[in-house]
Amino acid sequence: MSNTFNQLVTDEQRSAINAAKRKNLIARTLANEPEPKPPLYTGRSYESHGAYRIAEIERIYDPAWPDQGDALMLGAHHAREAAYVMGAYARRWLWSCGPGGFRNRPLAVIRMIDSLVPRINPALHAAEREFDAQGLMRSRYEAMETKARSEVADIAAKSKEMREGAGRGAKIRIRNQEFQALQVVLNDLAAALQQWQSDYPQHSGMVPGWL
Repeated sequence: MSNTFNQLVTDEQRSAINAAKRKNLIARTLANEPEPKPPLYTGRSYESHGAYRIAEIERIYDPAWPDQGDALMLGAHHAREAAYVMGAYARRWLWSCGPGGFRNRPLAVIRMIDSLVPRINPALHAAEREFDAQGLMRSRYEAMETKARSEVADIAAKSKEMREGAGRGAKIRIRNQEFQALQVVLNDLAAALQQWQSDYPQHSGMVPGWL
């Protein structure tokens, strides 16, 4: 791993946070006070869902909240889930495009990429909190996402141009070519995301080994 990664939250800081959480827990117990509970998720967008999961990570660092755990382990979970979801999209693309499937296939692929936000955003937040001050993991992800979106836009524009004035048989062939081209985009993004998440440390104890 690159030596540009560093442990941003030390073991001493982590121990101090958890000690403060235990102290607050004892104080609440003696005062017969209930533990604070996070608000229920009521959002309606991918971004708000991602923000809710980021708040879950932040509570691990906040002594006022009882939540304990390894923020990086939680971030790694979201990274794995993002890779799994994209892999599933790629595997099910043929089934999704069968009878009754997507009419606008490029738009469907864009929406698939958009749906990763609730997993990608908290994974990146945890990484930058714990080890990636320079945002290298974010840069890698944004590069692969930008590449995929650009390729989808090119495929959509080319298909639209070829369909203009084409007969029914030609339109079917063009649609099949579009399907195959989008399958390549999905496969490439799934493979890149799988490699990206495999480079993501699974817990905070892995970070010092990179130094």
